[in-house]
Amino acid sequence: MKIRTVYTCPLELTHDMIKGKWKPIILWRLRLGPTSLSKLERDIEGITQKMLLHISRS
Repeated sequence: MKIRTVYTCPLELTHDMIKGKWKPIILWRLRLGPTSLSKLERDIEGITQKMLLHISRS
């Protein structure tokens, strides 16, 4: 992921860190509390274990 070195506001940094298809959905689900990757896979329609593992390593 390429992150800029200069930002004009904190929202730009936040956007750069969580942009993508799955990260906002996962963050929204995590608002309910901690959970396992397998539970996330069951709760989020269309996400794969491979994608969850990739995101958890980023």
